[in-house]
Amino acid sequence: MIFQGGAAERPADPAALAQSRRGAGMWWTLPAVFLLLLHFGERPSSDLDPTWSMVLRWAHLHGLQWGRDIVFTYGPLGFLTPMASYYPGADRLFDVAQILFALGQAAVVALALRAVPGWIALAVIAVVAIWLRGIAGDAAWYATFAFAFAVVVNSAQSVARRRWPLWAALGFLLAAIASIKFTSTVVLALWVSCLVAWCLCRRRYADAAVICGSAVVSWLVIWLASGQELSGLFAYLATSFDIVSGYGPAMSMEADRRLEAFAIAAQIVEMVALVWIVRARYGSWATWFTLAFFGALSFIVWRASLTRADHWPMFFACASLIPLAALCCEGRYRSARSSTVAAGIVVLLSMTAFLATSPATPGAMVSEAGASVAQNLRVLRGLKRFERARKAEWEALRASVKLPRIAETVGRESVDVLMLDQVVALGLELDYRPRPVFQSYQANTAATLRLNEAHFSGDAAPRFVILKMQAIDARFPMQEDGLALAMLLKRYRPRLIEAGYLLLERTSLDAAPITLPPASAYRESRLGEPIELPQSDSPLLIFADVQLSWLGRLRAFLLREPPLALNLQTQAGEQLTFRLLRRGAQSGFVIAPLLLDARDWTRSPGANADRRAAQVSISPVDSSQANLFAQEVRVALVPFTGPFAMEDHSALEESAAYPGFSQPASDQSAVFDVVNERGHRVVFMHAPAWIEFSLAPGEYRVRGALGLLERAAADGGCIAGHADGVMAEASIRELGTQPRALWQARINPFAAPADNAERELDIESFHLPRAATLRIAFAMQANNTCDWSYLRDVQIEPVP
Repeated sequence: MIFQGGAAERPADPAALAQSRRGAGMWWTLPAVFLLLLHFGERPSSDLDPTWSMVLRWAHLHGLQWGRDIVFTYGPLGFLTPMASYYPGADRLFDVAQILFALGQAAVVALALRAVPGWIALAVIAVVAIWLRGIAGDAAWYATFAFAFAVVVNSAQSVARRRWPLWAALGFLLAAIASIKFTSTVVLALWVSCLVAWCLCRRRYADAAVICGSAVVSWLVIWLASGQELSGLFAYLATSFDIVSGYGPAMSMEADRRLEAFAIAAQIVEMVALVWIVRARYGSWATWFTLAFFGALSFIVWRASLTRADHWPMFFACASLIPLAALCCEGRYRSARSSTVAAGIVVLLSMTAFLATSPATPGAMVSEAGASVAQNLRVLRGLKRFERARKAEWEALRASVKLPRIAETVGRESVDVLMLDQVVALGLELDYRPRPVFQSYQANTAATLRLNEAHFSGDAAPRFVILKMQAIDARFPMQEDGLALAMLLKRYRPRLIEAGYLLLERTSLDAAPITLPPASAYRESRLGEPIELPQSDSPLLIFADVQLSWLGRLRAFLLREPPLALNLQTQAGEQLTFRLLRRGAQSGFVIAPLLLDARDWTRSPGANADRRAAQVSISPVDSSQANLFAQEVRVALVPFTGPFAMEDHSALEESAAYPGFSQPASDQSAVFDVVNERGHRVVFMHAPAWIEFSLAPGEYRVRGALGLLERAAADGGCIAGHADGVMAEASIRELGTQPRALWQARINPFAAPADNAERELDIESFHLPRAATLRIAFAMQANNTCDWSYLRDVQIEPVP
């Protein structure tokens, strides 16, 4: 066995060592894992995740400092994440880095698998292939740490001149991964600590120094090589820890009950299996540090995956791989059938969860893995051609961002973009000056909220701000980066609205930071109890202090924090429900007037009194979770004193009525143009794109026409690019609720020639009990090649 006693080392059994050489080896596992893990990023897009990854590469190219200029869950090498969307610059660095990362990770897995029978290697390859969508990025990084631990343990018996260079190379690879995402920095610290303790227990002091020194020095070298200042290291660690600590309370998403049951069962079985795999080492202190590493890593993966339940594939992939990696730690020295059975049970449970919850079949997933390998081989054979194609896709996206009035007004002046559409600044090539937490949904702790507030309050604040209210997860819009929005309200004045974007310009008004109210300003209330809001012509700030019960704190630690709801009633009696961020609510945000979209910012605080919030209450989203919160709630309502740059600018409201439309659009994405098609003037909307119309309570019927541009089906480039059409959708969106689907149609003339004809938009009558928004959208399918969708003659007719 690997460990015996505490200090003495037991010589390896020659027969066992000979048997271990008949293990999986490296000759086939390395290229298999390499080709499966290799990923050359994603096409450029204006969606949320592609946008932040583009900003990370932009920040690297412009020399921004992490912890000061940029505060995010990803580090200075974050732009190298394999799922990053394309942005021009450092193309070859990105592509070569993907090859080196995938090769390094594959080498770690292959080295670890040398110590185990071939069936375990087959199991690892199968898990990677089936869970490919959940493997790239985080899951692959976690698994790499686990297999790297096994490599260190298994190479401990080799001579120093062989093991120390290997460990130094491992330290550099893991430090590079840690520089991509901050969570991996925590895992790196765990990996180093447990291995150093493992060495110290065996009185191998030089080995402990090599492991610790190689990882720490590598991390520092990478930090400096990526253009970061050594003096900013502490600020990076402090701000990154703060933003990660606020991720769970703000980003948690409830899971499907069946999925969560599978996940809980898998986590319990995985922990038992890990104990079972290392059970023969009981009595050695080193054993406990091995178990501590794999157990802590498993828990980190559990929290990272299930906090936001839409990340579940990553959890089940890791739940399969981590016990297999633990098994590699002992295979060189002894055969333990029960240990392999324990690992096999975990893999079986994860596969069962996959079959029960995934819409895809195992065959489809394996087929996707094969297609991914084939694509990787094509890219490797023609890397320059691939880079040119990516650049062309970026140029197409950039050309689709049509905001000519905003671009002309901003010119070369500094500008920031709230909340999520940074691709607007990048695509228009404006003088982009991002706030530190550059995507608003991530500003959810007191420290991150203050950082963004300070960005707009100082003399270096950008002259212009492009604002689009885009709160995620049904949050209250003015709480999303609430202190920054309050500062904009006080210091910036509206200039114009274009395609749903509001352009704000900085004024010379003073802008002192918002201070927390004194204890005497708070009133005691109970969860769910309505609170009347005072009526005034000035805006109103709300500060809410809601605490978790001991049971809620336990749930938040083991799984995720339960969600809170902010319930509003307007003067007209309209009921609105939003998600409330518990920690962010303590710092305060504007509750009145209701500023829910760009046009609300153009009206004076006293305008549209019927939509002013009259009362508010805070309650659990799920009433059955009331015992997870303290029943007492402390709330302070404080007038937001002026002067304000916000005045009555209703004249700025644009007429977004396109030819043939019965009413102006209330909002739309930026990818729009008016062209001639099939003898009509149509609105060109390159998918993904959408347009919205505000509707009063009542009954409506909708008519129109849509399709793909006729020339797309015959375009050789579209066919060669495997164009697959679009999905046309119509839905109703009420404030604070999930969208309700009305109509859907797939348009794919490349597979069905009949789809090349224009499609009629015909939505039967539907009833709206309250004011809502009609959204007509075009969604891309597997790719957005030639997604040349258009819409025309939209008639929204009231039904008597």
